[in-house]
Amino acid sequence: MEYGRNKLSKILINKIDSLIDQLDKEGIHFIQCEYSGDINYESSEQTFSNGKKMGDGVCLHFHGFSVQTYWIGNDKYAK
Repeated sequence: MEYGRNKLSKILINKIDSLIDQLDKEGIHFIQCEYSGDINYESSEQTFSNGKKMGDGVCLHFHGFSVQTYWIGNDKYAK
């Protein structure tokens, strides 16, 4: 049985893929903007957005074992 960092990173990668698939099924279509893989999962990053162009709209930024959600655009909700 596998334990530790490798097992946790495989579980989290599957969860990220599953989350994006579920959002797509709900009609919120995300595209992957950027991917930075690293042998140490803690340093890996994935960024997805649902805007009309890459990097706009709602952005999901997965970095290692955490995720940050933010909005990029030209309206009152943009940061």
